[in-house]
Amino acid sequence: MAPSPSTTRAHVIVARATAVVAIVPPAALVVYLVGSLILSGGQVSETTGVKWSVAVPYPLFVMPAIVLIALASASVALAVVTVATARRGDVSGLRGLIGPTVAAAIAAVLFAGMAPERGVRVGDAVWGAQWNAAPISALAVMILVVGIAVVSRRSPAAGSR
Repeated sequence: MAPSPSTTRAHVIVARATAVVAIVPPAALVVYLVGSLILSGGQVSETTGVKWSVAVPYPLFVMPAIVLIALASASVALAVVTVATARRGDVSGLRGLIGPTVAAAIAAVLFAGMAPERGVRVGDAVWGAQWNAAPISALAVMILVVGIAVVSRRSPAAGSR
């Protein structure tokens, strides 16, 4: 996400903070999956069995729903500020934030299914409270998408203020 020459310092800082906050849930999911593969005998969910010897019993760790919800809420706030401080030349950087934010929503749903916190049985599956972060992250994605449309339609003179 190389800043354009007209990009403000505030926008660069907020855009980077947005990316960092959005990437935490997917990064935690990768740590959980790889760690479960190595340490928990390949068991990544309640419904999967152990494939080899276990060093750490399932679940390796449970991602607290409040952490995912707080990160998703921070993503929404940061997305608003990022879009508000963006200029026309920053559209490609804004597009680059969509992927990590979508990945955060997906990670919330996967954590809810694989390592549920305060799980609720639905048929044969148990769903945790972590899924509540997914719609909040989806709101951040919508803010970015609408923001990209608005920022890209600004006149060059309006973007240089």
